[in-house]
Amino acid sequence: MAGSFKDAAKVRELASRCDVLTVEIEHVNTEVLEEIATQGVRTPSGELRKVPVHPSWRTLRLVQDKFAQKEHFQAAGVPIAPQMALGAGELLPDSLKEAYQKFGFPFMVKARKGSYDGRGNFKVNGPEDFEEVVKALGKLPLYAEKWVPFAMELAVMVIRTEDDAGNCTGVYAYPTVETVHEDDVCKTVLMPPRKVDGAVCAQAQNVAQDVIRSLWGRGVFAVEM
Repeated sequence: MAGSFKDAAKVRELASRCDVLTVEIEHVNTEVLEEIATQGVRTPSGELRKVPVHPSWRTLRLVQDKFAQKEHFQAAGVPIAPQMALGAGELLPDSLKEAYQKFGFPFMVKARKGSYDGRGNFKVNGPEDFEEVVKALGKLPLYAEKWVPFAMELAVMVIRTEDDAGNCTGVYAYPTVETVHEDDVCKTVLMPPRKVDGAVCAQAQNVAQDVIRSLWGRGVFAVEM
């Protein structure tokens, strides 16, 4: 069958033929996934059956909102860059000034939803950029993040298991890798990372496991940092 993973009818149709529904990317219709997992879907035989969704719709809904995602991780003890939500519409210019007072220049403005591979991000170097931020991203829900000097991106794949009651039973990290990007898209993955101490790689694995332990559902997750 063919259809958009945001099309509720198509997702229900697929789920009606499945014992388990798995999801590869977070940009999906989480409302219909919640419905399938908690209320059920009609099978071709007419039976109303709940279909497990992994990762959980709760995880997918959380990570769709980058600001909420990081607030969740911080509450779980995961280190994040300092951030703040920005006001919308007419409140945005004053929020940008507040972000400067809190973080200094430069700082990042990011779209809370729909941003990936560099999309939805704006580096604010000074007050002269405020107007451009409003023009470029002003119609989106936004947050500001303190500028963090970039050395390289490390990534860890983590397996998460849980029992049928939804309790996490284990998280298992693959080795830490270095990801190299071109035009904001990952082009090369290096293992082991270049010029990175083994203790740093181990710390990255620990952080990644803490991140995934705090979520819901079974699966293999990628954590980039």
